[in-house]
Amino acid sequence: MSDDVIESNMRLRRQALQQAALPAERRIERLKGFDVPFEVADDVHQSSLWVLDNVRLTDEQRSSLVALDRLTDEMSGAHNVQLWTEDALQSHPDWEKVRQLARCTLELFNWPIEDSDASGVEVVWPESGPVDLG
Repeated sequence: MSDDVIESNMRLRRQALQQAALPAERRIERLKGFDVPFEVADDVHQSSLWVLDNVRLTDEQRSSLVALDRLTDEMSGAHNVQLWTEDALQSHPDWEKVRQLARCTLELFNWPIEDSDASGVEVVWPESGPVDLG
């Protein structure tokens, strides 16, 4: 796999984690018109799978991605239908755990918690600063 493809895919994975780390209200605003809880969980799942299969990780990075993917998987299913609403996204403790794990994972990759986008979101780096992928 070329470096350009890896870099592009890592950028998409970072954005999925940043989306999961956002406060619920911000996620709902950004994904208006979509099934927001599903989109967040699906993006986290797809991102985790790709990174786990294609990137050399530290034990901590791997554990954090696995934990985040496992949590969203455990939240799925007909027995948890109450978790897949925008109200639950805003108030249920499991979604707060998703946000916390996403923030932790971003920090382990030394990625910003938020990144700039077309709406002008400010970049907020973890205390360790930006990572040099070059």
